[in-house]
Amino acid sequence: MLKYFRCQTILTNKFSLIGATQNKLFSSAQQEVKPDKSETKITNPKLKLPPKRKPVIIVSEYGELLNIKPMTAPKPEVTLRQVQVVNDNTDSREFFKKMHRSPNTFFLFDPKGHYINAQSLYGSIKKQISETYFGSSKKKNEDKPYKGTVFEKCQLPFQIFNVNRMAKMNQKQFLSRIGFLALRDGSIELNPKSKPEIVEMKSILQNLEVDFDLGSFKKPDYFLPFPFVEGLISYERSRTQGIKIRCLGDKIIYPQYGVFPPTTQEYLDLFANYITQSKKTIQNYKTMADLGSGTGILPIIVSQLGKFNGDIYAFDKEHNCVESTRHNGQVFGLTQQMNAIELDLMEFYYNPTDKFTENQANFYKKMTDELGIPMQIDLITCNPPWLPAEFIVDSSPLDNGVYDPKEKFLNSQIHLSQKGEMLLIYSDLAQLLGIQDENKVQQLANKYHLRAELIDKTGLLPNKKVNDPLKNIKKEAKVQVYRITK
Repeated sequence: MLKYFRCQTILTNKFSLIGATQNKLFSSAQQEVKPDKSETKITNPKLKLPPKRKPVIIVSEYGELLNIKPMTAPKPEVTLRQVQVVNDNTDSREFFKKMHRSPNTFFLFDPKGHYINAQSLYGSIKKQISETYFGSSKKKNEDKPYKGTVFEKCQLPFQIFNVNRMAKMNQKQFLSRIGFLALRDGSIELNPKSKPEIVEMKSILQNLEVDFDLGSFKKPDYFLPFPFVEGLISYERSRTQGIKIRCLGDKIIYPQYGVFPPTTQEYLDLFANYITQSKKTIQNYKTMADLGSGTGILPIIVSQLGKFNGDIYAFDKEHNCVESTRHNGQVFGLTQQMNAIELDLMEFYYNPTDKFTENQANFYKKMTDELGIPMQIDLITCNPPWLPAEFIVDSSPLDNGVYDPKEKFLNSQIHLSQKGEMLLIYSDLAQLLGIQDENKVQQLANKYHLRAELIDKTGLLPNKKVNDPLKNIKKEAKVQVYRITK
């Protein structure tokens, strides 16, 4: 059951969260995420589709609308919500007050309105709710940077981390009550002079709709939360323009919807440097596997800079990641080399012990027999999620690139390196936050009788957000590239 945190909001004249909100977030933060020193157990669930969730239906003058991205915990019954219409002339401060007074009401932007005005209204609401949780974006008091915010009682990094996650989720839930009407053909109902055009809107909505048990609500139109639309517009930009990869001479890759894009590229530079230096060795390799492939950027770097000409097996559990890997492989001429496979490696059972077990033998045999993958992989690459934290409310595909509950992914992937050399990209951010044991990679390597060699490390670009409570911790964090061998 995914964890869900609801924050009781208490408003002052400046709409600051105090009292019960602060206490509740703080008390949750003290117990939510701490280093897990217990043995990680990987179960053996049968491969099956997740159960369909009951929908949130928005009752409007335009009919019953399916909330395509409800930021709430799944419920056993259909949830009905009333909606009010806002327009080009809505006053943002009065609107903000109304949203607080009516926490169960959704707000639909007038289908005749202009998107630019909707952006302005939403931007104002976003700023006000952000200041409610995080304080003013102006320069902070060095001695008491969290005074008057929900972080005021936090003393330890892991408390700040957990309160920050919950505050951001509550903020997103608040903002997701503002949205647009979209028809089943994927068109957003707004003044045609300014409405955004998203080419793949129809297919994206249809793919999301299949997750819901609609019952008697057949073929509804949609309520699109504003944060969801923002994400679609950002995706449309990257879909058409692509993302330049610095270590490949600004060649371009194209992430698909819901695929974590490599916008922070310092770690790619480290990885690319090692691949370039190891070119003579890599040229002799026959097979490689990329675990959690995303856009497919790691095997692309290996093929381009390491002159690797062998077979590539790229695994990801998300369909869009597999498609993104496959497409980018075609862009870089790897169609014959690369086999992108939709597979959740965590669905297979192998007991993480020092001894090679029958379960492990069956796992590798199944990989070989059913997928045609050789038992011996020369090179394994992996950039797992860096934060061992549980998902809050309903996770998105992007969350899979950020959070690794109970370190299961990290644990299992290091264990797989017994089949060949592994290049692992990881960060010490979780250690600095106090939510992971120190030297975790070395610990796991020792556990499986492997050698972990730190090849290189680097910091990330400084965070320019003044009101980011984790800013100073992130400034100290390093991204590391490990070489793990027998």
